[in-house]
Amino acid sequence: MKGIIERIDLNYLSDGRSYLTMQISGNKYSVWDKKYFGAFSEGTPVKFKFKKSGKYLNISEIEEDPDCNPENDGKKNPFN
Repeated sequence: MKGIIERIDLNYLSDGRSYLTMQISGNKYSVWDKKYFGAFSEGTPVKFKFKKSGKYLNISEIEEDPDCNPENDGKKNPFN
């Protein structure tokens, strides 16, 4: 998938573990891999892979994609 990062939030579980939530082209994804923490900012065009876990969408790989076209990319519904 491709899209533009619209929002990034750092979250904590009650046991102290941290994770990010990223809103990319209108969809919300979780990021658990710490190597991605601080690597991206809002407005960054990205391409990524994710896995669905119940109602959650967890990003497994993500990288900057300067060729991302926000008019055509990232509009697929990940629930289909």
